[in-house]
Amino acid sequence: SESLGGFLLLALVTAFWEELLFVGYILQRLEAVIADEWLRSSLVAGLFAFLHVPSLLFVQKVTFAQGIVYLILLFTVGLGNSILMLRTRNLAAPILTHALWGVTVYLFR
Repeated sequence: SESLGGFLLLALVTAFWEELLFVGYILQRLEAVIADEWLRSSLVAGLFAFLHVPSLLFVQKVTFAQGIVYLILLFTVGLGNSILMLRTRNLAAPILTHALWGVTVYLFR
């Protein structure tokens, strides 16, 4: 449908900018400061999850339990995308993973 097509475009654009910031910029900058890639990836994943807190509180208005589940899932996606970026050294992989994650969440809401 037209709304699904618009959402797919929105998911891709959002994924591009978020992954560019988190794994394309922050993760790469932390490489000079933090040698341990798991610590670096966990920090980026935590920042990624924290970025979504205002949306969870003020837009989606989730309950406390739902918020905790969302944050765990967001942390997991952020960690996976960080590791994916470190392994592939290609920003396209985390962007596509992020966009597919967003579409999946949208379809199962």
